Amino acid sequence: MSGSPGQHARMKGLLIATWPLFFAMLIAGYLARAALPVPEIPQVAAGVLFLILAVVLAAFISSSEEKLASFFKGAQGEEDVARELAFLSSDYRVFNCVESGKEALLPSNGDYDHIVIGPTGIFVIETKNWSGAVTLEDGQIRYNGKLPDRPPIEQVKAAAATMRKKLSEACAESVEITPVVCFAANTLKAGTAGSAGVTACNLRELNGVIADRSGSRVSSDIQAKASAYLNGLIC
Repeated sequence: MSGSPGQHARMKGLLIATWPLFFAMLIAGYLARAALPVPEIPQVAAGVLFLILAVVLAAFISSSEEKLASFFKGAQGEEDVARELAFLSSDYRVFNCVESGKEALLPSNGDYDHIVIGPTGIFVIETKNWSGAVTLEDGQIRYNGKLPDRPPIEQVKAAAATMRKKLSEACAESVEITPVVCFAANTLKAGTAGSAGVTACNLRELNGVIADRSGSRVSSDIQAKASAYLNGLIC
C-alpha cells in the first residue's frame, strides 16, 4: 500500500474554499488605510465598503463550509476505498493518490484516486462518495436521477487512457488498463454494472471485481515495471 488517500482532495478543498479570503483581506487593508489621519477616501464611502466587506465575509464563510464539507467527504470516501483495498492479497500493489502534475498524466487537473497492480490486471479506480441514489441508465451514471457535471464514466476512461499510454512507454510494451468507478457509500443500486468498458461497483464489491477476472493475467515483469514507475508519482 503506497500513498496517502484523500490528501489531494483535502488540499484542493482548502485552497478552493479559502482563496476569496485573500480578496477580503485586500479590501480590509484598503479600509484600514482610510482610517489613517489623512484618509484617501471619504468616511461615508469607507462605511459602505465596510458593509460590503461584511457581506462578502459572511458569504465566504457560508460557501466555504459547503465546499470544505464536499471535498472532505470525497477524501473520506478515498480513505474508505484504501482500507478495503488493503484486504487484497499480497499479490497486489495498491497506489493511492497518484499525482498527475509531475508528468501531466491527466487531461485536466486532478489525480488518480487509486491504481491497483496485480496478476489479474492494472486498475484505475475513480472514487465517488455520493450519498444519493446512483443508477446506470443508457450508459451513463445518474445521481438522484440527474447527470453529474463531470460524468464519472468519461472521467475514468480518460484517466485510464492516459495512464495506459504512460505505462506502455514505461514498460516498453502495450499495457491494458481496466477503468473502475467505485461508490464508497454503496449507493449504486445495481451493485455492479458495466458500460463502455468501465466497471461501476459499490465498495463492498470492489475487491471481488479486481480479483475475479478469470483468464486475465499480467506478467510479473509488467507488474514490476509499472509499480516502479508509479512509486515516483504517489502523493
